[in-house]
Amino acid sequence: MSVVRREVKDARHSTPIPNSSHGLLYSAVRNTQLNGTFLMLAEIAACSAAFQVIKGALANGKELYDVADQAATFFNGKSVIAKKAKKGGSKNELQNFMALEKIKADEAWLREWMIYAGRPDMFSDWQGYQVECRKNRERAAAIKARRRADTFALLWTCLLWGTGGLVILPVAMYVAFRFFGIV
Repeated sequence: MSVVRREVKDARHSTPIPNSSHGLLYSAVRNTQLNGTFLMLAEIAACSAAFQVIKGALANGKELYDVADQAATFFNGKSVIAKKAKKGGSKNELQNFMALEKIKADEAWLREWMIYAGRPDMFSDWQGYQVECRKNRERAAAIKARRRADTFALLWTCLLWGTGGLVILPVAMYVAFRFFGIV
């Protein structure tokens, strides 16, 4: 009986993400805030599920733009996995490496599809678009870091001026009372 209650409780806290084939798994992991290993597994599962949807749709005669949401999920998951693998120092370096290898194989399949079944120059256009998106992400990250540094500097400035005011105010009051004879 307690096992059933536990499953119901877990199901109540994990709500699926709309328009996503991996929403239940990802939100369950995100809601319970498990450690990085399980988050990595969720990203791998998300990439794998998205690629299977893309591959199935393309095999059934649909175009790549028909499955753009899944493609975005696949490539966003790829970048998250690559960032986590690049950090290094984790206990699961083999898992990270194998996940990246699987994603590289999936990307190779997509590249071949774009070259042979897509419009002319689709793959080279895709590479240019990826470069542009990467530059935009880097620019956005730099702006975010600069804003954070500016906010931090403003906080320290306010703190120092406030502390200085608290130190100088009693001294100024003492001097004023001493010179003007108010006591």
